Amino acid sequence: MSPIHDIINFAVRTYLQYYETSEQASLLRADASFAAEPTKDLMIGVLERFRSLVNEEITTQVYFMKRRRNQEHSIIYRLPPELLVEIILATDPTSRSSSSFRTFTGVSKYWFDAIVQCPRIWSLVDLSAEPQSRKMEMTRRLCGLVEVQCKSDPFGLDRSLTELAGLNPPRLRSLVCVLSRKTEALLSFFQDRSSNIVDLAITTDIRETPERRFDLGTDGPSLCHVDMRKVALPWTSPRLSQLRTLTLENLKKDVPSINDLYNVLTSSPALLRLRLRYIDIAGQEGPEVLTPIDRPIPLPELRHLEFYHVPSIIPNTLVPLICSHSCQYLEVGLREWAPLEPNEGTLDLIISSVVTQSTLFIRISDAEGTPYVSLTSYPRVARDVWGDWDDHNTGIAVKVLACSADGPWGLFDELVSGLQAADWNPKDLQLSLDATQNASDTDTVLPLICNFIASFPTVTELKFTLPTLLSVCFVLRFLEGGTAGMSTPLPKLTSIDLRQATVFYDQEELENGVRSFLERRYPLHHPAAADAPPEVSPLARIFVPHLVAEKLRCAWPTTSLSRKEVLNNWRPM
Repeated sequence: MSPIHDIINFAVRTYLQYYETSEQASLLRADASFAAEPTKDLMIGVLERFRSLVNEEITTQVYFMKRRRNQEHSIIYRLPPELLVEIILATDPTSRSSSSFRTFTGVSKYWFDAIVQCPRIWSLVDLSAEPQSRKMEMTRRLCGLVEVQCKSDPFGLDRSLTELAGLNPPRLRSLVCVLSRKTEALLSFFQDRSSNIVDLAITTDIRETPERRFDLGTDGPSLCHVDMRKVALPWTSPRLSQLRTLTLENLKKDVPSINDLYNVLTSSPALLRLRLRYIDIAGQEGPEVLTPIDRPIPLPELRHLEFYHVPSIIPNTLVPLICSHSCQYLEVGLREWAPLEPNEGTLDLIISSVVTQSTLFIRISDAEGTPYVSLTSYPRVARDVWGDWDDHNTGIAVKVLACSADGPWGLFDELVSGLQAADWNPKDLQLSLDATQNASDTDTVLPLICNFIASFPTVTELKFTLPTLLSVCFVLRFLEGGTAGMSTPLPKLTSIDLRQATVFYDQEELENGVRSFLERRYPLHHPAAADAPPEVSPLARIFVPHLVAEKLRCAWPTTSLSRKEVLNNWRPM
């Protein structure tokens, strides 16, 4: 029994013995020894302290009893150790620091035993961690594969390398490090042991370190994950096969040729992510680059494809050959801002990326008389995924030439048929359309836009930017519906945005166009005829320039929409 237990038991027993009857208990109120005020204050302090001690002990006992109940009866404490470990690893898969695991070990003895005995949890050696954390890591690291990380200045690098040298070389599986003057020894250490590396992520301090090269050993297993930034590899190495992820960034000198990239991709059928950013192949447009490459590149598991600020020869050569229906992120931002050339493979990648989104921004433009279509969809998560093999970004950002015999119509027909075949019918879709002055023509582009809109009746929010008032009125008249034998377009539409690029229009004409749209699409009384248009969802909000909003506020159209409800959601520009 603890001292506090003895004190409380003695105090409670004495108190009850002294005041065991109501008559005795009343003595405290009439006891002559408490006649003076200081003695009363003293007694009050003693009683309050006594109450505090009792409350403290009760709180402690309640805590330990709840903890014992949880440990002996809660389901989480009866999980098999291997399942508990999977849950702990899933809490933050990108940050497996020993400090966070030390926190988990304090939950219970069961958790402590499960964590300290799991080699996977202690597979990370963080050379940037404090010495106390690294000491615990090395103490627990008795077996299993090891990943070495150094994302900032290391603590005691020489001692850490001595400890790593004591490990069996095949256990050194992964290296994730920032290369700087202070980590040169680390790079040399792994350069001599590169035949054991499977996962490799190296970047440099952009400010002070020139472009480097990491020479892989000729012997050893194929690499699994590669993320090299301003660091080159021997691009013809047979170990650059069977890859799962490949990221190359900031390479200007020792860069892979088109043939090198092609060979890597064709030998990595299980590739999940390909990211090429800021790659310069200037001076490589020789015979090797111009060698015909036409065999397809099947990548059935590809989820992420990104080409950013690279010469157009790279995506225009490789993208058409990639066969994948699982891509969820597609971004092509070429250094020359040249659009992609459309073909079956490119359209498959576009469609598989679009169907993961509920928002699509379409821009029809032209460059030097050649029309092209920009497709953008958010959320595109702009985050650094260096050293993170599990990247779940989704979205699309591409430009595609509309160079078929039918111009944009041919491209849009293929997009519509592909998206409909993929069952692209989200419940809440915001569709944004934009057309530039040169590409927007009432006879061609506007019917094309309207046809695309009508192909997806689940659209609920519509925002479009058109260069002329005539274009705006054309789309509004299309949305009014009422054409014999045709249903009203977008029956679930609840929001429409007309603000962008409309402030310089004739405000009165725009007001008349909006008024006509509201009165015809949402008439005060629907006709009772059999061929009456189908019911449409009431419009919840419309976004127009401020002057138009004020005029409509003063003279509300003759419509079934409630002025109070709609105007409460009106957002003037």
